[in-house]
Amino acid sequence: MYGCFEFLGLDASQRVGETLASPATSLPTIPTFLAVLLLTLVAVVGVEPRPLSAHEVPVRPLSSDAVGHAAEPFGSGPASSLPIGPLFCDGRPVSRSRRRKKTGRSPQEIAREKQQLLDKTNSEIDAIAAEYHQKLSRDDADSIGAVYARFSTGFQDSVADQVRAVYADAVRRKIFIPRDHVYFDLATTGRRARRAGVAALQATILQRKVQVVMFLSTSRLFRKAYRAMQFVEEEVVELGVRAIFVSDDLDTSNGENWRMMLQLKATMDEAMTKSHGPHVRAAHESLFRRGMVVTTLPLGYAGEDVPGEFTKRLRPRQRVVVDDQTAPYVRRVFDDYVKHGKTLTAIAQELNEDAAAPPPTRSQTGLWTNVLVRRLLMNEAYCGRWTYGANERKWLSKKDYAQVVKRKQPLLTVQFDHLRIVSVDLWRQAQVLIAKERAKSGRKSEKDQWQQRPRLLRGLFVCPEHGGQLIVSGAGASVLHCRLCRAVKAEDRTLFTHLNRALATQMTCHTLADLVRADDSLVDDIVAACERCAAQAQQPDPGRRRRILEETAKLDNAVTFNRRNPGETEVDQAATRVLLRNLGRRKAEL
Repeated sequence: MYGCFEFLGLDASQRVGETLASPATSLPTIPTFLAVLLLTLVAVVGVEPRPLSAHEVPVRPLSSDAVGHAAEPFGSGPASSLPIGPLFCDGRPVSRSRRRKKTGRSPQEIAREKQQLLDKTNSEIDAIAAEYHQKLSRDDADSIGAVYARFSTGFQDSVADQVRAVYADAVRRKIFIPRDHVYFDLATTGRRARRAGVAALQATILQRKVQVVMFLSTSRLFRKAYRAMQFVEEEVVELGVRAIFVSDDLDTSNGENWRMMLQLKATMDEAMTKSHGPHVRAAHESLFRRGMVVTTLPLGYAGEDVPGEFTKRLRPRQRVVVDDQTAPYVRRVFDDYVKHGKTLTAIAQELNEDAAAPPPTRSQTGLWTNVLVRRLLMNEAYCGRWTYGANERKWLSKKDYAQVVKRKQPLLTVQFDHLRIVSVDLWRQAQVLIAKERAKSGRKSEKDQWQQRPRLLRGLFVCPEHGGQLIVSGAGASVLHCRLCRAVKAEDRTLFTHLNRALATQMTCHTLADLVRADDSLVDDIVAACERCAAQAQQPDPGRRRRILEETAKLDNAVTFNRRNPGETEVDQAATRVLLRNLGRRKAEL
């Protein structure tokens, strides 16, 4: 327990130990104390100087508010805090300047475009709300409502159009919708359950701020029938709130028939989503057989406009052709690897050194690595063998994201001899060399090596040139390195040596210990925080009874819902019975 204070000194260890051993300190306080200590230590890393590593080892301070921000869809929910940028130990910001070739959109450009779309949507909704508030004021309305809107790449009706249609229907029904009760999610699939806009809407309903919730249609809520039914039943109707779906003419205040109508509409939405896939694949396969562009092209190929043919977006239809500007670099890679015996890393370094060389496909850094060079060499398209549908996306409802998995065999394979950049023999020789190289690869790390070198440094060290986190490598996973610096010649690297993990851990701990010793009030603050947590834990929680009652009500609602919808097949009914037993146990525990 007190090993955490090995570098802090005897006095600090004794004072904290006395606090933990006192009668006022309960066991639940110990994890809180450790969290306070660790967050405090990490937070001060970017404040005080450390001469030994100030100009050598960049450290990224962690922020508890920043955890998980990148995975959240953007919309009208509570905004997540942006992560703190990487800093050196003396507080200087790490430079993110990169020698990048022209590539696709960078993460910063994508974030900027999302913010522009969000700002545009908010300004449009502001104008719509002001327009309809002039037609119906709060005093003249019969009830207060909220609206939720969503669009995805497969449904291009803008959020503003949906909100306008809902506002028009709300005025007709004398429902006043305040501007701050308009919630939406942009470019988000309806299969996703965890959405910022939906979460904000649920919070508003729980706070009893609205009497009505309005949607343009059932498809804007969820693309899964059971999720739509569960949300409307448990999160809206059973909390005394009315739900209206404008274009579907569905209102939960119209008797009991709304359940059957909602289930029918939601089932049709789900079936429509699943029926689109085969039609899209059939159209793509037809275009693929003709040699048309249906996906991102590998390096060495380009699209050529076909006269008189247009896409659904009225853009010129294109056929795949060999790109005279980039194809020579593909041949160069194969020749260097097969004929000249160069390594993958050496080829990547030469491509990065050549200012005229094209960047790798779908690259955000514009730099070649040995992995990208290997991927180029293994691409069958360069010998004329083109495949469609080698991978597929499977939506995992429990994990709430789509996983890309490899099919047992591609949906379609076509031989295009006119698109051959290298000979079949040269391509096969490259595959033999790659197989031999993989056979000589090192062994995996032993299990006890993870215990000897715990992952204390994960995410703390970044490259000052490329901004990427240093990754583990070397014999026994003993060092950290930048994968992009390795793809650059040694004389041009910012980090040209590897960072020993044991040394980095020791220096980090010593630095933190020095900072703790220099801060006279830190130990007092930690002790005071522990005492406050202990005192608070012994106080009766006035909201605990309310939370138990609310959770019990939710469990009752879930039981009622599953009894009404046991499923059609025997498998579904058996699963429902198991779920009901689990719900009963959970209610008994409360």
